[in-house]
Amino acid sequence: MSTMIKKASPAIGLGMLVSSMTFTCTASQAAIINWQDNVPSATKPFGGNAAQLARLVDNDIMVYSHPAQALTVPSKKGLLRYNNARFSSAAIIVPAKPEQVKQLLAQYSGYAGLFPTLTKATLLEQSGNITQMKYRIHVPVPIPVLSFNEDVVMQHQVSGNSIQTLIVDSPIQYGMGKFEWFPVDSTHTLVTLTQWGDLDKPKGFLVSTILKAIPEVKQGIPQSVDTFVLETLKRKFAPDGKLPTQGPRQLPYKKLQQDEIQLVQQLNARSGNPVMFIHRPVNMPYSNRAEPLQFVSTYATLRAPAARSTQVLGSPANFKNMFSQVSKVELKPLGKQITEAAVTVKVGLGVIAIPFKINLRYYNEPQNRLYYQANGGDIEYMQGQMQFSPLANQQTFLSMTSAGKIGDNAPFLLKIGKSLPYSDLLPTVGGAPVFIYKANEYLSKNQSS
Repeated sequence: MSTMIKKASPAIGLGMLVSSMTFTCTASQAAIINWQDNVPSATKPFGGNAAQLARLVDNDIMVYSHPAQALTVPSKKGLLRYNNARFSSAAIIVPAKPEQVKQLLAQYSGYAGLFPTLTKATLLEQSGNITQMKYRIHVPVPIPVLSFNEDVVMQHQVSGNSIQTLIVDSPIQYGMGKFEWFPVDSTHTLVTLTQWGDLDKPKGFLVSTILKAIPEVKQGIPQSVDTFVLETLKRKFAPDGKLPTQGPRQLPYKKLQQDEIQLVQQLNARSGNPVMFIHRPVNMPYSNRAEPLQFVSTYATLRAPAARSTQVLGSPANFKNMFSQVSKVELKPLGKQITEAAVTVKVGLGVIAIPFKINLRYYNEPQNRLYYQANGGDIEYMQGQMQFSPLANQQTFLSMTSAGKIGDNAPFLLKIGKSLPYSDLLPTVGGAPVFIYKANEYLSKNQSS
């Protein structure tokens, strides 16, 4: 169910476009900036214990957020101060030694050809371990007004087991990040990315228009950026081989031990944002064939009791009130435990409107679980499951595993998302935090309804 809105409204195509452009800027030949690294380590929420983080990551990409903090950011306007900056981190284990990881990440000229959409890397200035680079970003989209072809200027500095980066000039004007790497064993390394950007002060027509038209997409941009970067590293160091085939309704999910569940709940409670695990792709049965899908497990706290959360999120009729992009929901019961829902979505972007329909079939399962699967419509491939577990203080712990992608028969305007990098994955990643945000907003306003 969450996947429906995750891919349907703010995240399909447009969210990915904004995510890609988080790295972009209008280039300026700025001098090297004196900057003291103040990006928190990815291991900070784990008390600096990289082994504990690596245990959670295992074979997945893990994405999580830090508690809000005060932050000072150097800029052309002087020092800017933020009272509630929230960094996002992602982590992955790669089959490489730390020296190999450092060599790859410190060769900035090699970013062109490594990261999708980055077509050119030019050295601007260098002093010791500090380097300013200009990157050309090209995001081709069949609709010219949505295509993007700009430059990005970033300042990198290497120290110890990390590379810190400061955005010099960008449509996302102010931001910073840090790669880190930690040995796991003699042949594996934990690689992390921690980053933050001010999404409330964009500049440039395209980015400003998208964020104004779909402001809730901001909730999923940090996680999309994290995944974009680490999915690239995964494909570089450990490309997927032959995909395993799952049985019907047998979704891959994160197998967490009880202490790991408690740790995930703590991360969620401290940051207020979901914790996510991006699994490797699998083949899922669809009609008479298997379709490759990449699932994402999301864990979050809902600000309502389990019975209320299950009632609200288990009925797609509520989506029309939860999401402004949903214009119509038609329900058709197919027995006591099965419902079909035809959802009409319309995403507006200035003079461009992208309408499409999603047809889903919902199965109410035991133990407060809900399974859903695409059943026609313009988004052909979608599967997911949610489970609602009661927490103290009249709250709910949501466990959600989902995947989806646009098929070959989608309308032209919807298929623009397929021209963007990792179009089978980033809408799911970017949409999950949006879904959690909108669900909590609705639950908080309608507690007694």
